[in-house]
Amino acid sequence: MTHRIRLRGAWQTSLSNSATVESPVGWEQFTPSQFCGEISFRRVFHAPSGLAESTRVELVIPPIRAAYQLVLNDDIILSFHGIEEGRIEIAKRIQRTNHLLLRVKVLEGERAEGRSLEDLHICLEIGDIGDY
Repeated sequence: MTHRIRLRGAWQTSLSNSATVESPVGWEQFTPSQFCGEISFRRVFHAPSGLAESTRVELVIPPIRAAYQLVLNDDIILSFHGIEEGRIEIAKRIQRTNHLLLRVKVLEGERAEGRSLEDLHICLEIGDIGDY
């Protein structure tokens, strides 16, 4: 059986211009309409309890209309540009305390509109290897 743990709240957000805000906040609330640059979202989370060798843990990120990079415990685990869901197996990378960084690069002519971290629903999807 597969279940999800949503990584809500306690995100720290910063812009390439050094401004810092606490989430939840819509990107449009702290980025100028013509903003181009990098937005970083950071969060710490603890390893789920009860993980076994046969447990699969995936980090799932919904579509973002911008280039982005996911960094887990200082390792780049996913780089993507597009509007498809991002999904990566992390069971072997997970530690007792984990540091997750989402870097979103807004290029000229692009806009990551209408999103907040609460809208993103970044989550861990956990289940036995046979469930996938």
